[in-house]
Amino acid sequence: MPALDFARIAMESGDFDTARDVLTSLLAHDPGAVEPNLLMAQLEARQGHLKAAVERYQSVLAGRPDLATNAKGAELRAR
Repeated sequence: MPALDFARIAMESGDFDTARDVLTSLLAHDPGAVEPNLLMAQLEARQGHLKAAVERYQSVLAGRPDLATNAKGAELRAR
């Protein structure tokens, strides 16, 4: 099982420590990786660390502004 999937499953089952450990390891190898950063932001938000979550989301969007454009387009298509 890929590490990112393992982190996602751990987070969904409430094992936040394991999810954080896996994501921290992934980000140590590739700090700019989008998916682990987004999942870490979700983890931060779920644990009530909203400032850290917002900062991580902003960091991802600063490096990949196309993600915001894609999300907005998907929202408009869903209407």
